[in-house]
Amino acid sequence: MNHYFGYWWSDLEIIGNDQYLIALGWDESSWDGEGPVPESDDLYWDELTLEEQTAASQICYFKDLWNGKSIPDWEIQI
Repeated sequence: MNHYFGYWWSDLEIIGNDQYLIALGWDESSWDGEGPVPESDDLYWDELTLEEQTAASQICYFKDLWNGKSIPDWEIQI
Protein backbone atom coordinates (compact mmCIF):
# COMPACT_ATOMS: atom_id res chain seq x y z
CA MET A 1 0.00 0.00 0.00
CA ASN A 2 3.01 2.23 0.15
CA HIS A 3 2.15 4.22 -2.97
CA TYR A 4 -1.10 5.31 -1.29
CA PHE A 5 0.22 5.98 2.22
CA GLY A 6 0.51 9.70 1.45
CA TYR A 7 -3.28 9.88 1.19
CA TRP A 8 -5.85 10.26 3.95
CA TRP A 9 -8.95 8.09 3.74
CA SER A 10 -11.01 11.09 2.66
CA ASP A 11 -8.63 11.55 -0.30
CA LEU A 12 -9.12 7.92 -1.29
CA GLU A 13 -12.89 8.39 -1.18
CA ILE A 14 -12.62 11.39 -3.50
CA ILE A 15 -10.59 9.47 -6.10
CA GLY A 16 -12.72 6.32 -5.68
CA ASN A 17 -10.03 3.96 -4.44
CA ASP A 18 -11.63 3.43 -1.04
CA GLN A 19 -13.81 0.65 -2.47
CA TYR A 20 -10.76 -1.43 -3.34
CA LEU A 21 -9.16 -0.88 0.04
CA ILE A 22 -12.43 -1.82 1.76
CA ALA A 23 -12.31 -5.12 -0.16
CA LEU A 24 -8.82 -5.61 1.30
CA GLY A 25 -10.16 -5.04 4.82
CA TRP A 26 -9.19 -1.41 5.33
CA ASP A 27 -11.49 1.26 6.73
CA GLU A 28 -11.01 4.89 7.69
CA SER A 29 -9.82 4.05 11.19
CA SER A 30 -7.22 1.49 10.15
CA TRP A 31 -6.03 3.56 7.18
CA ASP A 32 -5.56 6.71 9.22
CA GLY A 33 -3.56 4.79 11.84
CA GLU A 34 -6.22 4.68 14.54
CA GLY A 35 -7.17 1.01 14.23
CA PRO A 36 -5.57 -2.35 13.47
CA VAL A 37 -4.37 -3.08 9.96
CA PRO A 38 -6.33 -5.79 8.13
CA GLU A 39 -5.12 -9.37 7.86
CA SER A 40 -4.59 -8.94 4.11
CA ASP A 41 -1.67 -6.61 4.82
CA ASP A 42 0.34 -9.56 6.16
CA LEU A 43 -0.58 -12.06 3.44
CA TYR A 44 1.25 -13.05 0.28
CA TRP A 45 -0.57 -12.65 -3.02
CA ASP A 46 -1.42 -16.34 -3.28
CA GLU A 47 -2.99 -16.21 0.19
CA LEU A 48 -5.39 -13.41 -0.83
CA THR A 49 -8.86 -14.33 -1.97
CA LEU A 50 -9.73 -13.78 -5.63
CA GLU A 51 -11.80 -10.75 -4.56
CA GLU A 52 -8.80 -9.31 -2.69
CA GLN A 53 -6.46 -9.94 -5.64
CA THR A 54 -8.92 -8.22 -7.96
CA ALA A 55 -9.20 -5.23 -5.62
CA ALA A 56 -5.41 -5.02 -5.30
CA SER A 57 -5.08 -5.13 -9.09
CA GLN A 58 -7.42 -2.14 -9.34
CA ILE A 59 -4.98 -0.08 -7.29
CA CYS A 60 -1.97 -1.13 -9.40
CA TYR A 61 -0.72 -4.12 -7.45
CA PHE A 62 0.31 -7.43 -8.95
CA LYS A 63 1.86 -10.53 -7.42
CA ASP A 64 5.52 -9.50 -7.32
CA LEU A 65 4.81 -5.96 -6.14
CA TRP A 66 2.38 -7.14 -3.46
CA ASN A 67 4.89 -9.72 -2.26
CA GLY A 68 7.59 -7.06 -1.95
CA LYS A 69 9.93 -8.49 -4.55
CA SER A 70 12.76 -6.27 -5.74
CA ILE A 71 12.22 -4.92 -9.27
CA PRO A 72 15.12 -6.93 -10.78
CA ASP A 73 13.45 -10.09 -9.48
CA TRP A 74 10.00 -9.42 -10.98
CA GLU A 75 8.68 -12.13 -13.23
CA ILE A 76 7.71 -10.26 -16.38
CA GLN A 77 4.59 -11.67 -18.00
CA ILE A 78 3.92 -10.62 -21.57
